[in-house]
Amino acid sequence: MPKSILVILIFALLNLSFSQVDITSPRGIGLGGAYSALANDGFSPIWNPANMDAFPDMALSLAYTAFYAGISGDMIQEGALGTVLKLDRKLRYGSFGISYIQYLSDIYSQGKITFGYSKRLVGTAVGKCFAVGVNAAIIRSSFNRSNFVNFDDNDPVFSVRTSTADYSVDAGMLIRPAEFMTIGLVASNINKPDISISQSGANKLPLIGKFAMALTTKPITVAFDVEYHDEAPSDKRLQIHAGVEKQFGKNLFIRAGWNRHEFTAGFGYKQKRKKSAWSIDYALSYSLGTDIAREFFTTHRAGFNLWVAPPPVPIEELAIIPDSIKVTPETVFVGDSVKITALFENRGEIVERKVPVAIYYQRPDSTWTLIAPVERVNISPGELFELGWTWTPTEPGIYEIFIAIDNDAKELPKI
Repeated sequence: MPKSILVILIFALLNLSFSQVDITSPRGIGLGGAYSALANDGFSPIWNPANMDAFPDMALSLAYTAFYAGISGDMIQEGALGTVLKLDRKLRYGSFGISYIQYLSDIYSQGKITFGYSKRLVGTAVGKCFAVGVNAAIIRSSFNRSNFVNFDDNDPVFSVRTSTADYSVDAGMLIRPAEFMTIGLVASNINKPDISISQSGANKLPLIGKFAMALTTKPITVAFDVEYHDEAPSDKRLQIHAGVEKQFGKNLFIRAGWNRHEFTAGFGYKQKRKKSAWSIDYALSYSLGTDIAREFFTTHRAGFNLWVAPPPVPIEELAIIPDSIKVTPETVFVGDSVKITALFENRGEIVERKVPVAIYYQRPDSTWTLIAPVERVNISPGELFELGWTWTPTEPGIYEIFIAIDNDAKELPKI
């Protein structure tokens, strides 16, 4: 390959790829980068952090990228690992994600580790919903001076350091007003981190605002992302990503996409089980409108995804044994005491701790009153236990006794 092309290639990567080291996922790239409203795998936080709590499964994703196959003198590649975990079995407390992406070449490398949190505020993980999310990431960049050609030790850029690190912050929102439509809003690089070696502030990553939409009417999904970069030439501030995916049968997916930098295509094979699923994906990218395109260099991405349903929610069932409530004696004079007992059972699968038990009586005027303060008990799975109370009626009448377990006594029983 001509030296001039290699130089152009290196500068193109410095300006494009390094500032977008988090843009990974073969499926997302196969759709031209129109993935911010669709991402539902281990890489979902780096596309839109809100997406993590908008699907019900835990996810693990692996990806590998070989950039510009055919160049000589360097092997430019990227490896990525991402996972999304649910913070509880009932999907109440949100989702947490972590990803690591490493970009490598002979002279330059960049690593990015991202931590994300997402919470669904309205709706369910499989239907209509509204979710929000945030990311915090650390980006480390470094140059390998030993591989430089004709390196000048007095070069002011590298005389002080050859590596640097900074952090970035992202935020996102996802709205699914209908099962066939998803809308995403993302703000990336909110703090505009400086990843340059000089740390002069002249090469900060731009703040990127993104609007995304995906429409799915099986077997076809259409998606687009519209990005706005706050620091770019006026004719490059607005960028559009568009993609389409068609499903063939139960398992095969074919994809195509476009953005101003590249044309993309890809495929995926997905296999679903009762409580899990896995997929393999591939994407090819062909650069547009550059010297790289004239050399017909192509970028290849391959990935593996695994989805696993969270552990099943343990059965929680507390019960009063039928016909176990006994009042002795059943007839007394005003001022005499009666003994009330009841038998309880934990029919669930977990230890229930500090479970409230309340006992009421109904007064002649039909109002309900606590007989005794609420008791709190610990019950092991399968355990039977008996509670007893002593009560002295203060006025004549026929009384009805009501006992409730797992009742905080804040509301009178409805009978």
